[in-house]
Amino acid sequence: MKKLILAITMIAILFSFTACAEEEKPESVVDQYFQAAQQLDIEKMGTTISPTNTAGLAETENFLKSEEDVYSNYFIEYIKGNAEKMTYTIKETTEDGDQAVVSVDCKYIDVGPVLEATINEVFSKVFDMAMAGTEMTEEETAQMFVDTMKTQAESIDETYTEKTIDINMERSDGQWYIADINDDLLDVITCGFLAASETADQTIPEL
Repeated sequence: MKKLILAITMIAILFSFTACAEEEKPESVVDQYFQAAQQLDIEKMGTTISPTNTAGLAETENFLKSEEDVYSNYFIEYIKGNAEKMTYTIKETTEDGDQAVVSVDCKYIDVGPVLEATINEVFSKVFDMAMAGTEMTEEETAQMFVDTMKTQAESIDETYTEKTIDINMERSDGQWYIADINDDLLDVITCGFLAASETADQTIPEL
């Protein structure tokens, strides 16, 4: 009887060690997220986000989903065309129980210079047309914006931005997940659109 109990105990211990060995590390989940982001694979990106953080997943999907207007469609096209140029290096991981922080060095295409040049040119054109008594529809303005941005993207040299971001992680049922999609992470995967848009909103009047 004692031998049976000892054998069962040893098997339980072995299974425990195996489970610990197979458990993914926080940095492995972050690596999966960035690999999916390089392909802009929203579905795979979503599998790494905490199931309890429905708002974080929804924010990513809404920010990257395609719309019917020409501007939104070109936005997605631009992101997809540059996502694979993003590179990253996982620096370190700090664990504290079921919480962790993964630091990542990121390098990505920065849309800022292109967006700034586009806004300035479009605003100037629309202003001149308005002064001449010509009013443009919202659709016409959007098309002008996209056409101008395409031209600017071809004429302006690619600019890369490098930044180190911290990604908060949490463990649930033995699995590590990204706890939240903060602005720094969202900015990286959208080629700096988030920061550039916020800057534009502060400096340029609405067209």
